[in-house]
Amino acid sequence: MRRRLLWFDARIDFILKLEITMQKRYMLRRHIVSAWHKTVEEAYSERLINSERSLQHYFCSKLLAEFSDEEVKRLIFVEPCFTCPTTGKRRSPDVIVCHSRQIIGAIELKFLPRGRPSFEKDLDTLRWLGTVGGAVSLVNERYLGVPRPAHEYTIADDAVLCWAGIYKAPQLALASGPEIETRFLDLHALTSPDTTPKVLPEVDQ
Repeated sequence: MRRRLLWFDARIDFILKLEITMQKRYMLRRHIVSAWHKTVEEAYSERLINSERSLQHYFCSKLLAEFSDEEVKRLIFVEPCFTCPTTGKRRSPDVIVCHSRQIIGAIELKFLPRGRPSFEKDLDTLRWLGTVGGAVSLVNERYLGVPRPAHEYTIADDAVLCWAGIYKAPQLALASGPEIETRFLDLHALTSPDTTPKVLPEVDQ
């Protein structure tokens, strides 16, 4: 009987930890979606975004504001270069979100409001992050100053892997692949003449 109770307690503890983890990633997804809507509906609609770099700037500022509003401490890297120690392969996602030394989110951004973007390279980067396993090293070869050892970051098993683009309608059909489909999040802002962009996914006001 005691063994059954211990097994039951362990199972409950596992379920609670799983629910907490899922809730955290739900929160990050909510922050990313909210920041995306504000970026498009405020910055883009005010004609403040004219390049992918400016899209990165406004999106990251909105995302940091989301974290600040809920007193969530996160670290954001813009266009970091990560190396896999075992293979030597490198990738540079547009935006990385970290909690301590763990990568919990990666976002690839596209800005082509008068055209249709390519996206396979972006998805390939997200797949790499989702399947590389183990730790990756942050490389900054342009840094000059006090020498520091390379920092290593682990990638959370449930990290949010996101593609977000402002581009001309209709909506693209993105196939993330089975490797990351449960962690994949796609965001869209569909532009058309004489109207405001349609931002997807829609959210309740």
